[in-house]
Amino acid sequence: MPRPLLLIVDGESLRTPGLVSAMEADGWDVQWIRREGTGAFLEAGQDPDLLILDAAASGAEGDLVRRLREQNPRLPVLVLVEGPGVGDPSGSGVQEYLERTL
Repeated sequence: MPRPLLLIVDGESLRTPGLVSAMEADGWDVQWIRREGTGAFLEAGQDPDLLILDAAASGAEGDLVRRLREQNPRLPVLVLVEGPGVGDPSGSGVQEYLERTL
């Protein structure tokens, strides 16, 4: 059975390498692209199971989400934003969602 594909579109985040490692360890096939690589990803015709966007990476993401949702209207899209510090429970929903998808 193929591993689910997680696509991460990120600008210059320092968190992404850690997220990639953690998700791969949890059984995901992870593809990390910068916003400039969205066109090439679309041309490759891949269909991710989950899309994570860094809110700081603005630009072609709107077109990417639209085109991916044309292929899969139920594609989950998570947007990472800078939030309050460590210990804030507001980020727990994302972790719980990722765990349920396995």
